[in-house]
Amino acid sequence: MKNILTLVLLLLLGNNLFAQPFQIGHTTLTFIDTSRNNRSIATEVYYPADVAGNNEPITLVTTDKFPVISFGHGFVMTWNAYQNIWDALVQEGFIIAFPKTEGGLAPAHAEFGKDLAFVISELTTLGQDTSSFFIIASTR
Repeated sequence: MKNILTLVLLLLLGNNLFAQPFQIGHTTLTFIDTSRNNRSIATEVYYPADVAGNNEPITLVTTDKFPVISFGHGFVMTWNAYQNIWDALVQEGFIIAFPKTEGGLAPAHAEFGKDLAFVISELTTLGQDTSSFFIIASTR
C-alpha cells in the first residue's frame, strides 16, 4: 500500500514538474455599457497564447477552461503598473482584464466597481461566441 501511495504522489507531482507555462497574448478591447449611458470601458486584456504578442490567438494547446480576473488598479495608478501580476498569472492559465477607467485624482469608485463587473460579463459573453477572437474559458 505504501508503494502505491508513493507512486500516485510521484505521478501527481511529476505532472506539475513537466507543465510548460503559456505564452502571454495581449489585446485592447473597448466595451460599451448601454445601461450606463453608453459608458466606454477601455480594457487591456492578457491571456494564455501559443505565441507571445499583441492580438495573437488564444492558446489551442489545451481545451481547459481559463478563469477570468478583472483587476482594479490602485489610486492614481495605471494598468501597466501591474506587469508582475499578468506575467505571473497568465503563464499559469488565467485571463486578466485591466479596465482603464477612473484613473484620475477623483475616481468614482462605484462606477469603477461596475466597470470591473461589466468587463467580466462581457468577456464571458465573448467566450460563448464561437466567432469571437476571444473564445475563452466558458465554452471550452
